[in-house]
Amino acid sequence: MRAVAIFIIVLSVINAPVAFTQAENGLAALQIGVGARATAMGEAFTAAADDATSAFWNPAGNAWLQKRQAHFTHTAWFQDVQQNTASVVFPVKGYALGLHVLLNSVSGIEQRLYATEEPLHTFSAHDFVFGIGLAKRFGDRVAAGANVRYVNEKIYVESADGFSVDAGLQVRTPLQGLIAGMSVQHFGATAKLKKEKIRLPKTLRLGTAYQLPAFLIPFPWIVAADYVYVFDDEAAVHLGSEINPWPLLSLRLGYLTGWDTHNISAGFGLKLNVFCLDYAYVPFKHDLGNAHRFSFLVAF
Repeated sequence: MRAVAIFIIVLSVINAPVAFTQAENGLAALQIGVGARATAMGEAFTAAADDATSAFWNPAGNAWLQKRQAHFTHTAWFQDVQQNTASVVFPVKGYALGLHVLLNSVSGIEQRLYATEEPLHTFSAHDFVFGIGLAKRFGDRVAAGANVRYVNEKIYVESADGFSVDAGLQVRTPLQGLIAGMSVQHFGATAKLKKEKIRLPKTLRLGTAYQLPAFLIPFPWIVAADYVYVFDDEAAVHLGSEINPWPLLSLRLGYLTGWDTHNISAGFGLKLNVFCLDYAYVPFKHDLGNAHRFSFLVAF
């Protein structure tokens, strides 16, 4: 099971406050944020989620969509870790039905039985998620949603299947521009990976997002904050901001506390009619390099 440890460590160091505690969970890719917009905002997206990436943050966010949306994100991490995600949402009379898929893969993992200059060979590993979500609006202020997911982790020739569920809530408070959000994620069960029991990274997210009033700022400006607790692990606070100085351009900045590998992020978005192109940049510490994330979204 040495290969299992290698794969989990590679994924864990991306997003872990403490690599050892994170390694006790499987399907570590579930803890890597999805979407360049949310990533650039420091992953403070529980209350701000209002597009086709909502399924990965707070499924209630899909309920606010007025048009169908499709989304795709590609992320290039260090050590040949690649993440690709896609989602589509269909709003219908106060409801929203969504489908989403995530594939996180690592190639070129070297296998050795003992210390040698050359490995015996190389192999790959992946985490795969396919989910269906349903969200509903309750009046003009409250939205709720849930996901059901099939999950699979494969390392070399070993694999394990399972399922998970998410649930979320968003409330547009009486204070104009202030939204509160909550989601619980990755509750479920999986089969054993060979002899190892996979523990899903059960997560609680609490967040707020506030659009500053027009009399203070002459253009839309959102500030957001999330409290994120991974069960049996440490908690973290995520802070983010998004400004729209022009209708075609969004500028974003984020800051995360409690993480050993990274704490800042930045990015921008370009909007042309029904198309949106987003980019996020995340610099890593400890000479791990940088991550670049590109997202494409279309409303139709």
